[in-house]
Amino acid sequence: MLLGGLMFIAEEIKRQAEAELYSEDGVLLEMKESYALLESGAIGEEEFARREQAFLGRLQAIEARRQDAGMRAR
Repeated sequence: MLLGGLMFIAEEIKRQAEAELYSEDGVLLEMKESYALLESGAIGEEEFARREQAFLGRLQAIEARRQDAGMRAR
C-alpha cells in the first residue's frame, strides 16, 4: 500500500513537471519577461540571446511532442 502511494505521488510530480516544461503559454510568458529585462537593462544582449535559444528549443520540443501525440492518436 505504501509503495503504491509513493508511485502515485512520483507520477503526479512527473506529470506536473512535464506540464510546466511543455507549456507553450509558460514559455511565451518567460520570453516576454526576458524581453522586459533586456529593455530595462537588467540583462544584456548576450544573456537575452542565450535565453532566447533555450526558449526556442523548448518551443520546438513542445511542437514535436504535439506532433508525436497526434501521430499516436491516429
